[in-house]
Amino acid sequence: MSNSSAHSASVKEFFVNGHEGERSVVMNENDTVILKCNVDSNPGSDVSVYYKDNVLMSQTDSKSLAYSIVSVTCIDRGEYSCVGFNQYNVNLSSKSLHLFVTCSPRPSPFITLKQHVTSAQHKPAVLSFTTLAYPEPNKDDFKWYRFSSKEWQLLSNSGEFQIETSNLQTNLTLKNVNRTYYGMYKLNITNEFGSYQQKYYLYPAGNPEAPTEFRHIPELVTKTAVTLQWNPGFDNGLEQIFILRYKKVSDIDWISVSIPDTGETVISYTIIMLSSGTEYEVVLYASNELGNSSETALRFTTDMDDISSHNSALLGGTIGGSVSCAVVVIFVGLLLLRRFKCKNKSDRSHENITAITNEYMDLQPVREYMNDKPEYDLLQSNHYGTSQLQSDGDNVMGSKQIAKNQPEHTYHNTGLYLIMQSPSIRKMSFSKRSWTH
Repeated sequence: MSNSSAHSASVKEFFVNGHEGERSVVMNENDTVILKCNVDSNPGSDVSVYYKDNVLMSQTDSKSLAYSIVSVTCIDRGEYSCVGFNQYNVNLSSKSLHLFVTCSPRPSPFITLKQHVTSAQHKPAVLSFTTLAYPEPNKDDFKWYRFSSKEWQLLSNSGEFQIETSNLQTNLTLKNVNRTYYGMYKLNITNEFGSYQQKYYLYPAGNPEAPTEFRHIPELVTKTAVTLQWNPGFDNGLEQIFILRYKKVSDIDWISVSIPDTGETVISYTIIMLSSGTEYEVVLYASNELGNSSETALRFTTDMDDISSHNSALLGGTIGGSVSCAVVVIFVGLLLLRRFKCKNKSDRSHENITAITNEYMDLQPVREYMNDKPEYDLLQSNHYGTSQLQSDGDNVMGSKQIAKNQPEHTYHNTGLYLIMQSPSIRKMSFSKRSWTH
């Protein structure tokens, strides 16, 4: 096919099978309904069937589509559309039809029915019902009754009661409830396919019922917050709120929070700015203008601060510090011990020299020997340097002195003590008493 024949998609037909050309179709409940859509398109089109903005079925690169509803019910009534388009479409092409399904009256599945109603005296009370039926009942097909004196009494608009009906909804308003109004009521709805009856019960209002299943969510407990949940009890006909009171177990004063009833089946509330690692007590009750429900209570404990890493660091620091201190102490101890030993050794050397000096008080031969040596002059002058005392077989007091090697020490002292430490003197022998250091 040439490109010159290409064109945008256009929905030509959309109908219920067997009802071609009809924009409104009535089907019986439990029938099978087939919706067909034909599209003029080149190239093929994206074709979809919609119901209340929801896509029921789609096909791509197509020129027709069929969608089936097996065993249709009242819930399937409403507007259906077929939409087609391809790359040449600037706007979508569509057609729609309206499907009606015959059925007897029944409660609408889209509206919550409140069968048990409570009211305080001298307050209005409203009984309400929304039906699903086709054909739709008219106003006279909605009839309200009150059970009194052991029989059902038909109600009408009066000073005590008001009946309002619009389309598929009807309301019975009891304008000023007194003690005689409490009891049983019913609504009867009819159309050509059947009827439906709904009973109601009006109770005197009172204190709200206590909340049930009061609990905290363990997975949502943190160091500073907790999430609580509960199921609201019956409000007994009057608007209720929930009072939540909490405190530390060790405290006396309570903190109170007012929480509205949102109408949900489960209510959640999160308490924040709590203290970590602390046990709390919580009390919950419902309240309305007539009074309070009984209380329900629980306890929980917030999470502890995460101190494991801090403790590990502290422990590591303590151990590391202790080891470092121990090493320092051992090092200082060894140093002191070494110094102590050196001091003792020096002291002992000095004591030995002193003892030897005392034993050999006649040092004249030494002096005479040293006076002939230039090193002695250097030592006497109190200069630092290296002693180079040598001897080529000198005799002192008949003894032989040999000192051939170079000096062993660098000396920083003068006088007799240094002389006695000299290698030359240390090698000396005395004729009267021999001594070798």
